[in-house]
Amino acid sequence: MCTCCVYPTMHFAFVGTFIASLALHFVLIAVIICYSRSKTALDSRLSLAIMVITVLGSSLMVIGTLWPTSPSWMGQHAFWLAECVGLSTGSLIGPLVFTYGSTDESTTADDALLHAES
Repeated sequence: MCTCCVYPTMHFAFVGTFIASLALHFVLIAVIICYSRSKTALDSRLSLAIMVITVLGSSLMVIGTLWPTSPSWMGQHAFWLAECVGLSTGSLIGPLVFTYGSTDESTTADDALLHAES
């Protein structure tokens, strides 16, 4: 199978939309964590870490896309390198939230529903 993109404009539009919505998703996760009921220092640091990782990954994707193609190693591999690092930073956020997310039972959704029903 050929590795050339058959519809580069459509591919760029769909992948760009996917990456932009993924970045928006991560920003919303950070905002929700930052403004959660627990308001602990760990939640604020976790929110900041998510924002920094999202900005870093998104910035690298933009730089890799805009980097001029040239015969140099960086000119030939900038997009690939930026895509690998950018998507890897996105994969880091899930384990980060799972490991350092709030463990206070009063902030869980089930507990909030129990208090709302009573």
